[in-house]
Amino acid sequence: MKKTLQKYYWNLKEFAKIVNNQKSISSYVACHSFANRLKQKGIPIYIISKSLGHKNLAIAQV
Repeated sequence: MKKTLQKYYWNLKEFAKIVNNQKSISSYVACHSFANRLKQKGIPIYIISKSLGHKNLAIAQV
C-alpha cells in the first residue's frame, strides 16, 4: 500500500509540473477536480460517487 501511495503522490507531482503549477496538487484537490469535471459533463452523481470509492451516495452530494 505504501508503494502505491508513493506512486500516486509522485504522479500528482509530475502532473503539476506538466501543467506548470508551482504548487503541489493534493489528493483532495485532485479528487474534487475529477468529480467536478464529471459533474460538468453530466455524469450521474451515483457513478461519480462510486468512482471515488464512496460507500454512501450522500458523501458525494456534499
